[in-house]
Amino acid sequence: MIRRTAFKIILPLWRFKQRFEKKTALIDIARHLSTVKCVLVYMPGALDYFEPAAKYVRQIKSHFPDWRLTLLVRKETAKLLDNRIKAEVISYSDQDFNLIGLPRATLAKQCKNDSFDLMLDFTFHCDFFGAYLLKYSRAALKVCFGCQEKTPFCNFEIRTNPLESIESKYKTLTKYVTICAEAGSHARKAKRVDVKI
Repeated sequence: MIRRTAFKIILPLWRFKQRFEKKTALIDIARHLSTVKCVLVYMPGALDYFEPAAKYVRQIKSHFPDWRLTLLVRKETAKLLDNRIKAEVISYSDQDFNLIGLPRATLAKQCKNDSFDLMLDFTFHCDFFGAYLLKYSRAALKVCFGCQEKTPFCNFEIRTNPLESIESKYKTLTKYVTICAEAGSHARKAKRVDVKI
């Protein structure tokens, strides 16, 4: 009850404050994705969403084997991860949050790691922790599914049809990230050719 009330009070304050804070610098998404090295992936907690999300995280890892993935998962679902996803895992439980639902210092420090170039939010709905991650992550590029509450905190929003299947939505996110990264890589190579001539 306290956490729900805190969420209803704090999230609108964050959104209001975001309007007046220094805006995130504009970035060339494709070019940035082509240079990514370290990725934070916020995984859904519900089993119905977790298994399809894990499938598409595996696809991203197989497409970008050099990306160092860190998966942020609930302790209950961490055991469902298979060893085919080569990734670090940060698992958390309710004990990792304070009374109002914000992460305690240890978890917050792991999530605000400076080394993350990209944050992928694989959840569909806005929860307190997800909003916190999008707001305070130091990743230059934050990708999430379209959700009014998340919009002020991310800079690449994937909008999907609400009637689409979960699999289809994850496929769309994976496709956009992959296509943009490949386009950025081709652009960087073309620029290198121009410099050599």
